[in-house]
Amino acid sequence: HVRKIPGRTANEIFDLMEHFAGYGFNKSHSCAYALVAFQTAFLKAHYPHYFMSALLTVERENSENIVKYIGECRDMGIEVLPPDVNASRLDFSVEEDKIAGTRRIRFGLAAVKNVGEGAILSVIEARRRLSRFRSLSEFCENVDLRLCNKRVVESLIKAGAFDFLLKSRARLFAGVDSVLDGAARRARERDSGQANLFGGSGDGDTSSASTPSDHLPDVDPWNDRDTLAGEKETLGFYVTGHPLAPFAEELALICTHTTSALSGADGASEVTVGGMVTGLKRRKTKKGDLMATFNLEDLEGSAEVVVFPDLYSKTMSRLIEDAAILVTGRPETEDRPRILATTITTLQQAREGRTSGVSIQIVTTGLTDEILEQLKTTLAGHKGSVPLYLEVARPGGFVMTLKADPLSFGTSPSKEMMASVEAILGKGSVRLRAKTARTGA
Repeated sequence: HVRKIPGRTANEIFDLMEHFAGYGFNKSHSCAYALVAFQTAFLKAHYPHYFMSALLTVERENSENIVKYIGECRDMGIEVLPPDVNASRLDFSVEEDKIAGTRRIRFGLAAVKNVGEGAILSVIEARRRLSRFRSLSEFCENVDLRLCNKRVVESLIKAGAFDFLLKSRARLFAGVDSVLDGAARRARERDSGQANLFGGSGDGDTSSASTPSDHLPDVDPWNDRDTLAGEKETLGFYVTGHPLAPFAEELALICTHTTSALSGADGASEVTVGGMVTGLKRRKTKKGDLMATFNLEDLEGSAEVVVFPDLYSKTMSRLIEDAAILVTGRPETEDRPRILATTITTLQQAREGRTSGVSIQIVTTGLTDEILEQLKTTLAGHKGSVPLYLEVARPGGFVMTLKADPLSFGTSPSKEMMASVEAILGKGSVRLRAKTARTGA
């Protein structure tokens, strides 16, 4: 009425718009999406390093997607390097070695938690002036300590950004306080115009151009678990390794899915996924019963797991942070992969439950009574209910498989047992016999 358009005409126009929306709108969008899909595929195929670097930068706030895309980089043969204060930019970037003709992706400093953009820009500016940092002290003396405070430096150490110094992260971390105090003191001296009588820094240097040395406490290096925990804390995921890496082959054998494959498991009535417990939360139901939720993290990502009261009461002792477990349950893939758990076992229990036997290969060449005695002692220390098979091989001659007496030499197929036997007979001398194939659910 305002535009003086008759009602009948207005209704006809609206009907035409509605009819057009049924096909024209969708077709126009499908055309645009097809163009974007082509452009994206072209970039990924012809410039994979730059494409994945940009993708990681866009997703740097989402740890789950970062894990997924780093896994994709690994599958594509693209190496992703940890953060480095001498090499990293603000965002993920591509490092090109023109002589070797290789490219690698370097972590951006913005991906390190507790490190703000102001601190990163201060690091990059100091690096521009110095070309590179040669010690932790030199780093602290040349950045803005109002931005790069103790928390920032500690986070960078845990993330591996000072590994180029070839000093253990534990020593660097233990020396942060003294290094920062020295850097702050020298900054005050510079600001007040003070100088050493001989023109040095006042800390034993004979020249103002000398590199400040690091006087670090002599402490024991962090073990692999602590090192990886520091990476997880500061980056949201593991860079230089993964606690589950030693179990990779075993998980492939006993699991039906990985966390990244759960998105395609809509038709599955049950899945089995192995991983580590993270972000464990306990809460009470309306009836007052305890239940739990947590993230199950494997080598490819993570999925939420819901443990209802009945199962939780039976498995609460196994549900602790960083525990390696196997979860079987019903999958749901609405917003993100989720498993409604029906059974939860430790990887050790799963290994024994799904292993029909342990085969040990013994090559007769170079075999001595001493080696056999070591093997016997080792197996005696890892007794269990799983049958033991000895595959005796004579190169160029015969291969004979013997089943050991189950009462005397039944074994427990633990990681420790396998490592002990391989230390005696060599890598790959122990093999687990599976009861079911991977697809056997």
